[in-house]
Amino acid sequence: MCVSKFLKGTYIRMIVFGNAAFIGYPVVQALYGDAAIFYVTIFHMPFNLLIFTLAPYCFRKDASFEGNTQTVKKASLRDILSNGLIASILALIIYFGNITLPNGFYSVISFVSNITAPLSIICIGSSLAKISLSQIKNKKWIQMMTSIRLIVVPFVTWHF
Repeated sequence: MCVSKFLKGTYIRMIVFGNAAFIGYPVVQALYGDAAIFYVTIFHMPFNLLIFTLAPYCFRKDASFEGNTQTVKKASLRDILSNGLIASILALIIYFGNITLPNGFYSVISFVSNITAPLSIICIGSSLAKISLSQIKNKKWIQMMTSIRLIVVPFVTWHF
């Protein structure tokens, strides 16, 4: 049982990149306060660098196979400097440069950050509502990936 060529990058991305930031940041903030978010963000930077560069490459590779072109476009500087990576670099410059921004900017960013998790849950839920369980049951690779992500990876992480 093999994964088709145009899904290999997607499955690699599913194994390597969990969604640690989605619920991880709010949990850390609730448990340890706002100051801990800074440290978690610094600790999370290598992950962000990879997810903003390697993950899009995996998806581009899959798209090239799906379109039967079978040639993967080489990564350009624009591909590496994605919006997320540029925002991360700007945030570091603002923080370490001790740059003061207008209060309106902070209120907008605070508002967007407060609605991100609920809106994400709504979007994911509405997408999942369109899928029947029989569609998922017939996809053996989805079952295997779910088992790896929800059982094997936490087990290995916990024991090492």
